Amino acid sequence: MPNFHETQPNQHTPDAALTEVLLWLGRTPSVLADVILCTLPGRLHRSQEQELYDELYRVLSDTGSLWVWGSNAGLFGSRFEMQLIAGDLTHAWGGWERPLLREDVRPPSFGTMSREMPPSIVEYALRATGSAPGRLVLDIFPRAPHVSQKVGRDIGARVLTVGCVSDLYAAHATAPGFVRDKFFADWFLQVLEKSGKCLVWPGKPNGAGYARLKIGGEEWYAHRVSWMLSHRRAIPEGMEVGHAGCADKRCCAPAHLRLVTRIGNLDERWVGKRLEA
Repeated sequence: MPNFHETQPNQHTPDAALTEVLLWLGRTPSVLADVILCTLPGRLHRSQEQELYDELYRVLSDTGSLWVWGSNAGLFGSRFEMQLIAGDLTHAWGGWERPLLREDVRPPSFGTMSREMPPSIVEYALRATGSAPGRLVLDIFPRAPHVSQKVGRDIGARVLTVGCVSDLYAAHATAPGFVRDKFFADWFLQVLEKSGKCLVWPGKPNGAGYARLKIGGEEWYAHRVSWMLSHRRAIPEGMEVGHAGCADKRCCAPAHLRLVTRIGNLDERWVGKRLEA
């Protein structure tokens, strides 16, 4: 058994948290975890979510169970078989024999709609599929790690928490209203289209090449909207959102955006024009 190092709860954006989790999973041997609990952090593009599922498939053992909260079950594709899709919860496994659920463990109500995987479902998933002593449980993007750790101790399983992002959903008080709108934020990233390494807004750009959209009757630059949704706060006064590492002004990929001063933004635009030339 290799030495494991749990990630620390110091991430501030879903994109950064996902990057750390994928790096952690990439260093993890295949077919290792017996049970995986995963609460999606939200604000993920379909390609990012698919990349995460591919890694979860790789590390799940031949008889392992995957419990995902807030999933898009259609993205599981040919990777996973699914036994349960109820509300925000999906129970899936690889293309192997279906894991047995303990009949003596009473399932909770699965109709609860929540940003977080309810503790009752965390407990049910672990007791129903992870009760054999010595099993390894990965609790990814946990919202209630104290629950999974406690149940893990009760059933003799080893629980590793990976990629804590529990501080992501309290938007700053100065943030525009749409930043607090879960449905808008999820819709926005799903609409973005992949273009090379960029994620671009599909609308027609303005004369300067920037994508714009209307929100509540007010026009916004799409890349600025993306930055605010990713960071859960307003753009600080005196700062602008610039593109770093790409020359496509339509790009809204959070990893390609950064805060810059007005002069710094003008410099980056000049570099971008030279890249395009």
